[in-house]
Amino acid sequence: MNAIKTLRRNFDIRLSDPRQYVRDRIAERAAHMDRAGVLAAKVELCNEALNRLVELIYRADDDGVLANVDVITYRLLIPAPWGKSGYKQWGLRETEAEALNRVLRGRQTGYQKGQRPPLFVYDAESRTWHVNLPDYPNMKSASFWLKGEPIRLEEFRAALAQGKRQGKV
Repeated sequence: MNAIKTLRRNFDIRLSDPRQYVRDRIAERAAHMDRAGVLAAKVELCNEALNRLVELIYRADDDGVLANVDVITYRLLIPAPWGKSGYKQWGLRETEAEALNRVLRGRQTGYQKGQRPPLFVYDAESRTWHVNLPDYPNMKSASFWLKGEPIRLEEFRAALAQGKRQGKV
């Protein structure tokens, strides 16, 4: 059996083209080192998590009452993708969640009259996230926000850089 395996290897060696192998290995390494598109994919992942969260937020019980939001305080009753207790459940990495958190907080603090109000609002006193139901009372209006205010690559990159400066990434 050993001799047969050895002979097969001999045949493989005769047919091989080492130059092609080297070219393939170099291309594989270059593709591994190329970070272009990786950050954009992370942004897309965060946007997808936001879309899914909105679907869950506006899901109602049989009596029409929102099931995943406190209807009095508008506090999220499910873990947010950007929260310490939620990012793993949403399939995000900690750095992605922290960057998403910084983006959403930045939008809240940077909000100016005439701009589209933020969909998610952080209450620092209670350390909880809330959905802005007065401005976005239904799925249609929240979807309008999602389409008009997706997480953008440049703000996500800035949030990651901010985390690095703070030593959190």
